[in-house]
Amino acid sequence: MRARRPPSVPPQIDGYEYRRVIGSGGFADVFLYQEHRPRRLVAIKVLLPQWSDDATKHAFSAEADLMASVSGHPSIVTIFDSDVTVDGRLYLAMEYCPRPNLSSRYKQERLSLAEALRIGVQISGAVETAHRLGIVHRDIKPANILVTAYGHPALTDFGISATIEQSESGADGMSVPWSPPENLAAVPRSGVTSDVWSLAATVYTLLAGRSPFEVPGGTNTQSALVDRITHDPLPPIGRGDVPGSLERVLAVAMAKHPGMRYPTVLELGRALQQVQTELSLATTAIDIIEDPATAGSEVVALPARPDDVDGGTRMRLATDRVHPAYGVTHSSEPARPAALARLVDGVSTSQDVGSDSASTSYGSLHGVPYVPTATTSSPTTSTDAPATGSGARSIGYGVPAGAAAHPEVITDRPRGRRRGATALAVVAVVLGGLGGALLLDALIGGGVPDADVPTPAGLEGAASGSVAVFTWSNPDAQDGDFYAYRPVDASGDGGESTPFRQTSALTASISTSGRDGAPCIEVTVVRDGRTSEVPARECLG
Repeated sequence: MRARRPPSVPPQIDGYEYRRVIGSGGFADVFLYQEHRPRRLVAIKVLLPQWSDDATKHAFSAEADLMASVSGHPSIVTIFDSDVTVDGRLYLAMEYCPRPNLSSRYKQERLSLAEALRIGVQISGAVETAHRLGIVHRDIKPANILVTAYGHPALTDFGISATIEQSESGADGMSVPWSPPENLAAVPRSGVTSDVWSLAATVYTLLAGRSPFEVPGGTNTQSALVDRITHDPLPPIGRGDVPGSLERVLAVAMAKHPGMRYPTVLELGRALQQVQTELSLATTAIDIIEDPATAGSEVVALPARPDDVDGGTRMRLATDRVHPAYGVTHSSEPARPAALARLVDGVSTSQDVGSDSASTSYGSLHGVPYVPTATTSSPTTSTDAPATGSGARSIGYGVPAGAAAHPEVITDRPRGRRRGATALAVVAVVLGGLGGALLLDALIGGGVPDADVPTPAGLEGAASGSVAVFTWSNPDAQDGDFYAYRPVDASGDGGESTPFRQTSALTASISTSGRDGAPCIEVTVVRDGRTSEVPARECLG
């Protein structure tokens, strides 16, 4: 193990008096200084002398600009000043957060479920605000969430952030335990749903006391973590007070394929709010910027649901508006940035999805193509009532309706064949309609029923807003197993044209909108090109 380097010499900075070292990083040290006027303690991040090349200076200055553009948010560390020290080093003066950061806390104590949910909702507002300004954080993790003197979480370290357009070119420098699969690929990609994954992984960590794919007492090298993040299903948190609804929310947010996750961090925050409501906890407001086009924009607090009339403070929602970077907004929520419309959250497609048209096909099972719908330029709006309350027009309650409609093309395969299977899956995504059906059929070998392949056990469903969430178990799980599922009617007939969708998780969701009767699902195990001889079927209710 490489020895930790000593901190650099604290520089002389006009208007500030040095107090002590706070911490050290790869490119900079953070010191505590006393500002002369106004008199207050500030944290000052100083670039190391050896990192004085133009590229590093530019990146450091970019971080200052990025943080300044979002630092008015109550859950983002405030920036006070940025300049050059007497000895020529760049520095960034920011809010001093004296309490232990979340990395220190989860390693030393067990955070309550209520606090973990509150932090997740508050940080979702911070990340959503950054996204609306065109900024992807790319390194959300417990160590980058500080805690103010008043106990409020505050996101920091935008050092490897990028604009949404720049994020198409890659994602370097991220922290492996909280990084999504697409960031760990040979050609890394990063986007809005990469931050969705990392925030969910952070909430998971606060509850589990370990990163999501860390094995207590096992091998937890970076290569081992990369392999598990890329191929293994998300393990349960392992706490008796964590409800199944929260496990499902985190599983959706941390789906292997970006298109299967919540399309925005706001929707993840809404889902966490719904869990708070389910548990009769105080509902945390989501603070978001109202209009990114306006300097000094008002931060608007979004309640748990639009029909919240329980006597609490009524927060005003943003109204519909037009902005050239965001397009026309609907239902009080701005559309996803136009730059993101050219990127399906890190996975390139053969169509420009900046219009209202759907993106390219992700492939099919048995010759039936599937076209995802959650990657168009505006968020999916549902007219169904949320799980609590009635009559409300809602966006993003519970598990996203579009999430399960995206096949998860990164699947669990035996270690000796994973690289080839993943490559084939990537080709299926890129080619889409150009033979995507044949490629995905090739991936499962045509899906021949076989008595040696078990039927999924314990299949059961539960309502979650406008979707039905089903879970099951594999009675004889083997390395490389994954699952195909599709909606069917109560008789078990799905019709030959109904597409199967694939997942490596033991859960799936289907929309309940526009269905006659109870929603039903058919699930089969897929193993080495063979499927369960008898699929499992279950209906809700």
